[in-house]
Order: sequence, then C-alpha cells, then structure tokens
Amino acid sequence: MEDQLMLFDIDSFATSQKTVVEEVINEVVVTTNPLSNLMDRLNAVEITTDNRISEAELDYCKKIEAVYLDSKQVLEDVLSSLTMVFGRQKNLKINGKDLYYLSEFEDIYYVEKRLTYIYGRFVSDITCFFAQRHNVTISSDEIKKKYSYETITYSIIVDEIFEQLGGLNFKEKAIEEIKTNSRTIVYQKDKIIVNRNKMSIDDLIWWNSYAYDGRKQLDYSDSNLRSLFIALSHFIGKKETMLKELENIYAALRIGDKQYDIFSKYEINIGCLVSFKVFKNRKVELVFSDNTSAETFKNEYLL
Repeated sequence: MEDQLMLFDIDSFATSQKTVVEEVINEVVVTTNPLSNLMDRLNAVEITTDNRISEAELDYCKKIEAVYLDSKQVLEDVLSSLTMVFGRQKNLKINGKDLYYLSEFEDIYYVEKRLTYIYGRFVSDITCFFAQRHNVTISSDEIKKKYSYETITYSIIVDEIFEQLGGLNFKEKAIEEIKTNSRTIVYQKDKIIVNRNKMSIDDLIWWNSYAYDGRKQLDYSDSNLRSLFIALSHFIGKKETMLKELENIYAALRIGDKQYDIFSKYEINIGCLVSFKVFKNRKVELVFSDNTSAETFKNEYLL
C-alpha cells in the first residue's frame, strides 16, 4: 500500500507556505492601510494538522481512522447491549437463586479489552507509518497514555508526532538521530585514530565464534556497525538509510566467514569513502579520499 507513496518534501511544503504569505503581502501593498490588512491576512494563514503532512500521508491517516471508527462503533454497540442486559439480569432471582447468563468478566471485560486494543493499534499504525516513512523514532506509548479510545483522532496523533519532533522537521529529526546514535558507538574517543586519510576504531565490533570450526560472524546483538554504516551513508550520500553497498557488507558480516571472505578489504569508492575493512581483533578501518573528509566525519558523527 505504501509503495506508491512519495516521501513528504518539507522543502516543497515550506515553499508553498512562503508563496501563500508572499501573495498576501503583494495583495495588500496597494491598499490604503497596508499594515492593518497585512496583519489580518497573515493571521488568517493557518497551518493546520492536515497541511503539515503530504496528501498521501493525509489519505493514509483518514483511511486508517475510518477503519478504527467503524470497528470502535461495533464494539461500543456490543458493549452497550451487554451492559444493559447484564444490568437487567444481575439482580434477577428465581426460586431464591441468581439467574443471569452474561458475565461482567467473561463478556463485558473482554469487549472493553478489545476497545483498548484497537485504540492502541490505531495509534501504533499511524506512528509506525510516519516513523518508517521518515526514518525517525516516535513513541506511540507516550500518545496512548495521554488519550483514550473515546477521544483519539488521527489529527491528535499527528499533532503529538510533531510535538515529539521538538520543533524539527522529519528530515532534521532523522539526521539528529543518526548523529546521536553514531556518537554513542565509541565510549573511549581516544580509540578513534585518524592518520592522514585513514581512520581506525578499536573495539567497535564483536564476533560470534564457533569452537568446532573457528568461523566468525558479526554478533547479532551488536548495533555499532549498523549505526556506523548509516552515519557513513548520510555523510557520503546524504541518505537517512543505509546505502545498498554498505548494506551488502553488513549482511555478509552477519552471515560470516564460512561463506564470505569478511576480513578482506571492501572496496567502496562512493563519494569520499574509498574502502572498509574489519579485523579479528574487533578493529575497523575506514579509508577516505583525503584527510579533511576523515576528520570531518570523525568530528561530526563520532565525537
């Protein structure tokens, strides 16, 4: 469903908003009281939830909300009927014995639980959509605990997402997270050594070793190399996701040296990145085209 959706271009959005404001200014210049008219018209230019996201994103949100509201209405109708009938029966006695077939726990409780579940899924579906679309981290739990299934709307969720961006747009937030993650992969900064156009980082990765054949593969719990590769992808290709060439190397390292010569030098030659190499002693080596590139990557993404 999302394959045909285009990424939201924040620069285009900013340009369109600028155009609206410029049209307002041009229109009021020729009036007798331009300042008054200008302020009135500028105040009327309102940035709403719907015009902060792309048409494709808005369409997705509206469709998801329609499914949610449809499901919620059915469950609320069932809950209302169950509650009414149970209330009518719970004090009914025949021959001195309680007589009711509905259960507050086994019937009413589970419908209420389903309402809570679809509420949580509705929030998660929208937050995950934007998180994956823009490569940012968004907490659905923060939103879930602030609202309820009765009051939630897609507009509220989108507003909360922008609140979590902290004043940044999606692209700026993604870049901030890339640099934050890459700066945490090396605790001892003196283990990052730049010598001319070469950078070496000690103790960056860990290996799963197998005693019966001695083979090695990248530890599946280790995210250091992934964070490094995403940072390199942004540095050399201005991408918020890992470049295919680096993704292939990462995949080979995870499979290990039983199938790949993982300890050979990987020639890359994309932008200013020339090559990459890993060592059995957990060191990695990056070769850049020049010293300036090596120092810039170190200072901007690792320190």
